[in-house]
Amino acid sequence: MNRTWLAAALLLALCVAGALTAARLNTFADKMEDELLGTLTLAEAGEWPEAQALLQTALSRWDRSRTCLSLVLHHIELDELGEALMGLESKVGRQSTDDLREDTERLLWGLRHFISREALTWANVV
Repeated sequence: MNRTWLAAALLLALCVAGALTAARLNTFADKMEDELLGTLTLAEAGEWPEAQALLQTALSRWDRSRTCLSLVLHHIELDELGEALMGLESKVGRQSTDDLREDTERLLWGLRHFISREALTWANVV
């Protein structure tokens, strides 16, 4: 009987951990999306200093969350997203709108795709 309760407790702990991880990833992705789309809007309006400041906020959020993300995302994907963020930083820093919208949309798609894929993996485990 004790083993059954222990197994049930472990299963419950896995379910809770999966749900909390999925919620944290979705919150992170939502905030990154808001900041990156805000950066794009400001850059397209020619408000470069504001766009740079908002992008720095997104980069700071990325740096703070990188350890947590490395636990659930593949390192290659994490590196790809980081490089895409650095590319956006370079374009905003040079005040270049060349392909800025496409790069931002590609980065957002990658972020959402990788996170939703991992959330589905957690759901499958549960």
